[in-house]
Amino acid sequence: MQWNLELIFKNKEEFNRSFLKAKELIDDLDKLKDIKNLSDINNLLKITDEIGVLISGLYTYVAMQFDKNQKDVKSSNELQQIMALYSDYLSVSSFIEPGILKFELNEYINSKEEKIVEHLYNIKKIFGNKKHVLTEDKELLLSNYNMLKSNQTDLYDMLSNGDEKEVEVILNDGSKVLVSNGNYASLLDTLSNQDDRKKVFEVHFNNFEAHKNTYTGIYKGVLLSDLSDMKSRGYNSTLEMYLSNNNIPTRVYHSLIDVARDTSSLVNRYNELRRSYFNLEKYHTYDRFLKFASIDEKYDYDKAKEIVLNAIKRFGDDFYNHTKEALADGRIDVYPSLGKRSGAYSTSVHNKGSFILLNYNNTLNDVFTLAHEAGHSVHSLYSNENQPLATENYVIFVAEVASTFNEQALLDYLLENIKDKNMKIAILQSGIESLIGTFYRQTLFAEYELKAHQLIENNQAITHEVLSKIMIDLYKEYFNIDIEKDESLKRYVWCYIPHFFHTPYYIYQYATSFSASLAIYQNVKKDIKNFDNYLDLLKSGGSDYPINLIRKAGVDLTTTTPFLAVSNRLEELLEKLESLL
Repeated sequence: MQWNLELIFKNKEEFNRSFLKAKELIDDLDKLKDIKNLSDINNLLKITDEIGVLISGLYTYVAMQFDKNQKDVKSSNELQQIMALYSDYLSVSSFIEPGILKFELNEYINSKEEKIVEHLYNIKKIFGNKKHVLTEDKELLLSNYNMLKSNQTDLYDMLSNGDEKEVEVILNDGSKVLVSNGNYASLLDTLSNQDDRKKVFEVHFNNFEAHKNTYTGIYKGVLLSDLSDMKSRGYNSTLEMYLSNNNIPTRVYHSLIDVARDTSSLVNRYNELRRSYFNLEKYHTYDRFLKFASIDEKYDYDKAKEIVLNAIKRFGDDFYNHTKEALADGRIDVYPSLGKRSGAYSTSVHNKGSFILLNYNNTLNDVFTLAHEAGHSVHSLYSNENQPLATENYVIFVAEVASTFNEQALLDYLLENIKDKNMKIAILQSGIESLIGTFYRQTLFAEYELKAHQLIENNQAITHEVLSKIMIDLYKEYFNIDIEKDESLKRYVWCYIPHFFHTPYYIYQYATSFSASLAIYQNVKKDIKNFDNYLDLLKSGGSDYPINLIRKAGVDLTTTTPFLAVSNRLEELLEKLESLL
């Protein structure tokens, strides 16, 4: 059950032709700097669209190969070639935004040129950020640093995955297990002995502790890159810089943190329930995988696929068929392997469908992960079908709505259809922990990123002690867990979060999207007719600012109401679990 990459490129010759074509078009672009009228702009947009499709396809193809085995030197080299090509494109195309701003916005609004009409929303965004767009020569100068910035990500991947080695752990019963990034969480999920969990936990985090200075250097490079962009473009903060492109008010970020902090007592209530139920003297984060219900149920992949399809069947044939398409053979790389990228994701290629990476281990959590990633893929399919190329790519702020909507549908489906008490307990636990992980844990990480960036903005020292101290304090404040005393290695959890290194200020969107998703899902539960509003959101791609798209679907994220809906849902599920226990 692996990807069929021939769905993207039939053979290496086709891949090479696309690479050469992209290179030729980039060279052609360099000859079109003399912008005289809107027809020139229209022609530029046509060429950049074509380049975008080509580079996106090339990058996704090679990145998927690399993610299957990050020890593969050939794929790593090819990925660097694609990134170099993309860097060339950014440098050559740096004149376009300043060129667009030579004309008045009303001229674009009144234009009948095909590509200008398709790109009008994107053009409006450029005008909205006009004060942060630099002159052509300065944009070119900044673009020349893109390869240097992406090198931070490459270094992180090589250290975390490319140089990873499985470590053997001897358990208390004398049996042995091999621990890697891919199976660390699933092992903690199955080990009933606390000492065994501690051993696996420590082996996993020993790698980060051993390389703490290297991880610090890499992360400092990420922070400095963001600081340089912030200063160059005249933003007041890195937070404002990352949120401004999608017109997200910074108060949304701060409101999210405030509500998560104010309602974190519910998480502590759950942790205390766990400590008491399992008769633990102290509760550790590696105990969070303990199961209230002892069940032998294993979910092989085919069974999981059937469950996910049944869970969304209530939403109509069209949605069901799109989900079947997303889960078709060749679209999913299912099982973990040494060198494979950890975690899970969904990606897509223009007019060639969607693809999912899993590290499937036959657990209930893996079923929810499948539902989650299927939501992303279906979102991509609908967006591709209903939007022109210019607006088919939805932003991350909206992306997690579709994935977590699926999770809630799956949760309710299982609770409605399973009668066994132990199974219901297991399902409730899964739902609660997913909610805590998506909302509270991701918000904690979002606050971590904010504080780390504020250090660099205020010219403060960046050391592994400083970075770890932030995490120690946040774990106390959010979860009432002292990781400094009880779990010294957990202080290095910041090294374990690839989003910090790959995509700064990305994580908060898991929590905001989840809040919007839960509110939308509750509206659909009240009246199935509201599902049409949700479908409209999936079909809208990136055709408007995300706050506006979500508001059209019935939820206003500039208020605290959606965030409070999450805490209300957690309390509801907690009461059900406490009653069953």
